[in-house]
Amino acid sequence: MNRFWRGTVILSSVLLCGVSPGMAAERIVPVNPIMVLPFIILLLTIAVAPFVNKHWWEKHYPYASHGY
Repeated sequence: MNRFWRGTVILSSVLLCGVSPGMAAERIVPVNPIMVLPFIILLLTIAVAPFVNKHWWEKHYPYASHGY
């Protein structure tokens, strides 16, 4: 890994965790799967919605994609 990416990783860990780079590995907390579930459902809905109701999607695409 070159110096730029190493520095970027260290800086982002400091900013996101709020700890020094040496302590970042000790403060990692596993993510609860229930907290990730709404994001997964949203991604699946975005991926599957156009196939489930094609007519609605073609009619309302500008509203769904641009938020008009």
